[in-house]
Amino acid sequence: MERATSANPLGDGAIDDRRKSVGDRRSSPRTKTLKGAQLVWPAGSAVKCIVRNLSETGAKIEVHSPVPGTFELVFDSDQTRKSCRVVWRKEPMMGVRFI
Repeated sequence: MERATSANPLGDGAIDDRRKSVGDRRSSPRTKTLKGAQLVWPAGSAVKCIVRNLSETGAKIEVHSPVPGTFELVFDSDQTRKSCRVVWRKEPMMGVRFI
């Protein structure tokens, strides 16, 4: 009988690395990028930003101005628009989910 270890209490020989699931909660894979864009919200305000990574469901954005919790992300290259909601902030970065 195989003994359970602290690495895997089930003792089935597989490595139980819970850090992966805690550290990466994305529902779709991300792609590193460096795209210019603007954040636009209903009051008519807009600020420039840099999109650092992108997935089907969200993005990591670098911005050096205060922004509201929801806004439109407009890519400079093709004017594609995505409605966004902020899910985390750590100046000057923020993570957004597309809504």
